[in-house]
Amino acid sequence: VSFVAITLGRVLNVIPLTFVANLKRRTKIPRKFQAMMIFSGLRGAIAFALAIRNTGSEVRQLFLTTTLVIVFVTVFFNGGTTQLALQYLKIDVNVSPEQDRDMMELEQPDASPGADLYQMPSRSGRHAPTGVIRAWTGMDRRFVRPIFTSRGRPLTEIFPHRIHWLARFLTAPKTI
Repeated sequence: VSFVAITLGRVLNVIPLTFVANLKRRTKIPRKFQAMMIFSGLRGAIAFALAIRNTGSEVRQLFLTTTLVIVFVTVFFNGGTTQLALQYLKIDVNVSPEQDRDMMELEQPDASPGADLYQMPSRSGRHAPTGVIRAWTGMDRRFVRPIFTSRGRPLTEIFPHRIHWLARFLTAPKTI
């Protein structure tokens, strides 16, 4: 059941997201590349990191065991058959760096009103982060890192009192 759910989740993420990405791309992401993205997917490093954080109960140990089985099977099966999948889908893997660079240049979108949303050229020629990047960095430092890494101030100190229950749920027991 888990493998079917994972595959279905990949399909339900890859197909709509590549559709949206293809709306603005000159060079569209072909169906065979989408199929390869679904097949290859991620191998579960984040799931493993989350599952291993707290194995204090039998149910949580079951989560860890299930996660490890899924990670090992997908690493060995999907990873071991990647070359066969590439051959079956007729995806060329012998692309030179020059061909790859040419493809990247073709895929650059035209300048649009929102093109500078993420980065704006600075006087030095480098791209300086704009408001979106600064906002994400702040959210990462304040909320994401404490949830996933046990670094920084615990969420119980950051979240408002009315959602303290959520902060306790998301914070590792050793940091409370």
